[in-house]
Amino acid sequence: MSAIVKFFGALFTLIFTIIGLFTVYIFAINFNDEAKSNHTKTVISWLDKRNIAEQENAFQHALTLVGTNDDIFNDSHAVQGHFNLSTEEISLLDEFEQACIQQDISHCQQFIKDNHTAAQSLLAAQQQMIESYQQLQTLSLWQQSTELDAPRQSLNYKYLGKASQLAFLYTLLNATEESEVGGAETEHKANNIAIEILDFLADDYQLYANVYRHPQDLYSNMFAAGMLETNIQLTRQWYQQLLESRASQNETVKLAHIYQQSLSYEQSNYHTLLAGEWLFSHQTFAQLTQQEFEISSLSSYSDALFSYFLQPQSSDNTRAQFSVEVTHYLNGTTDKINNDSQAMCHLPPVEKLWAMRFNPVGKIFNCLNRPNYYSQIVETNNELEQARLALFN
Repeated sequence: MSAIVKFFGALFTLIFTIIGLFTVYIFAINFNDEAKSNHTKTVISWLDKRNIAEQENAFQHALTLVGTNDDIFNDSHAVQGHFNLSTEEISLLDEFEQACIQQDISHCQQFIKDNHTAAQSLLAAQQQMIESYQQLQTLSLWQQSTELDAPRQSLNYKYLGKASQLAFLYTLLNATEESEVGGAETEHKANNIAIEILDFLADDYQLYANVYRHPQDLYSNMFAAGMLETNIQLTRQWYQQLLESRASQNETVKLAHIYQQSLSYEQSNYHTLLAGEWLFSHQTFAQLTQQEFEISSLSSYSDALFSYFLQPQSSDNTRAQFSVEVTHYLNGTTDKINNDSQAMCHLPPVEKLWAMRFNPVGKIFNCLNRPNYYSQIVETNNELEQARLALFN
């Protein structure tokens, strides 16, 4: 019996000794990675820190209008906007999008003819939202939050797109009705409608060009690029109609001045985007470490183990290094993105496990966020600029 007691005593002593040594090892390797790296300091310096009053910030106005997507960790962070369209109203806007945005002007004219009464009812019910969106179009500054420790407010871009469609429908229906009341000839009706639509499109173009030039995350970049692409396509259609309606009058027609401004990204635009993506990861890891996880009843050991598996500062430093390397790639100073963390992501399985022995969860996140987004962003930027220039040919 005494031998059994001694055996279990020795076994428990060995187990707790191993746990103790493991804890010391964890704190030792974490100690060397507590400071912000130079790369992290560089990326933080890229954050958009313009001093913009809230009432002048189009992003804040858009938050009030359409709200945010639900926060993945805490629903209290979500902002409920004024967007309150019913299922039937959204369905009508979907039909409008298909007829007037995805197809040509003749389909759009047929949609207005077939759905005139329903469209009038929708616009009457949503007059306040239309006015709010029109006010949003007048704001020329766009800045998302750059606070390090505040949860990111992810704008509900789906609703913002619908608000744009609603304002477009309002402009189109009003222009059509004014032309009918005026009793103008068919040629002049087309002329007047095209002018109203082009004015609206120019205002919308200016709004999304501001979003596109100051993106703080990839989704903002992609959404704004999509809105600009659609805008240029619609502008080309309505501009061509205006040219045709004025051809017999030998009148010259010029596009709005806003279309003469280049969409080409400069290094600072990429810096803002990369810093915003880095900020999102920083905030995500910070929120993860604040959650309560039932790992062990021994809280000191559970905290130590969790800090081993997910070390926020290590993740910050690794992603900052990647961001800096990306700017070299975008600037054409290197042929490929190559750094220690990138190389670690492509190691053979056994070597990869060993490389991920410290901060494994953080490194997994870092590896998952290694797709070649940025060459696609460059390509999209070039395509947008070519489409803009083609408006003048």
